[in-house]
Amino acid sequence: MSRPYFYIIKHILHQKYYAGCKINSKADSSNLMTEKGYQTTSKVIRDLIQKDGLSSFAIIRIKHFETPEQALSYETRFLAKVNAAENTMFYNRHNGGRNFVNKGGYKLSESTKQKMRKPKAKETIEKQNQEKRTRSKETHAKRIASRRKNNRLWNSMEMREKKRLHNAIYWTDENRKIHSEKMKEVHELNPIREETRQKLRQRSKGPNNNMFGKTHSESAREKMKLAWVKRKQRNILE
Repeated sequence: MSRPYFYIIKHILHQKYYAGCKINSKADSSNLMTEKGYQTTSKVIRDLIQKDGLSSFAIIRIKHFETPEQALSYETRFLAKVNAAENTMFYNRHNGGRNFVNKGGYKLSESTKQKMRKPKAKETIEKQNQEKRTRSKETHAKRIASRRKNNRLWNSMEMREKKRLHNAIYWTDENRKIHSEKMKEVHELNPIREETRQKLRQRSKGPNNNMFGKTHSESAREKMKLAWVKRKQRNILE
C-alpha cells in the first residue's frame, strides 16, 4: 500500500520505542524495517540495526493517511503527547515537526530543478578554489606570525632571566643526581644500536660538524675548564 504512514517500532533488547512517519509519494509500509526497505532516517536506529540486526526490532503500529500533511500532523501530536524528546522510553530526540523530517512528497518547482541540474561554471569553480587558497595562505601566515611572536617572547631578556633564576633554584646537587639516575635508566632500557652510532658519527663528521674549521675563543675555553672542574668535584663528593 503506497500511502504516507505513521509507524512505531520497538527495540526488543532495550524495550524502547521509536516513532516516525514516511511521507513521500512512494511510501510503502510493507517494506518497513526490511533488508531492502525503509529503516527510518534516525542515526540512532541505524546504529542499533548495524549492531543488533533488524530482527532486534518489532513493528508495533502502522497508521496510513491520505496526504503527507496528515501523517506529519499526527506524528507531531503523538510525539508531543508522549513528550518523546524527554521520555526515556523513546529513542526520538525531538517532538517532530516539519524541521525534523525528510520532506519527501513535496514537489520542487521547475526553477529549483533547473538550478540543481545546471553545473557550476568553470569561472565559479576557479573562484571558489582561489578563495580556498587565499584562506589557506592567510591561516598559514597567522600561524607563522603567532609562532614568531611566541619565540620572541620566549627568547626575550625578561624570559631569559626568569629561566636563569629557575635553573639556579631548581638544579641543586640532589636534583642533578636524581636526573642523572633517570637518564642512566632510560639509556639502559633503550640502548643505541651500533648501526645508529655509525650513522650519527658520519652525520657529524668533517664539514657536517658545526665546529668544522672553527676554534673556541679563550673565554669559552675558560668556561669549559671551570665547568669540567666543578663536574669532577661533584663526582668526587658523590
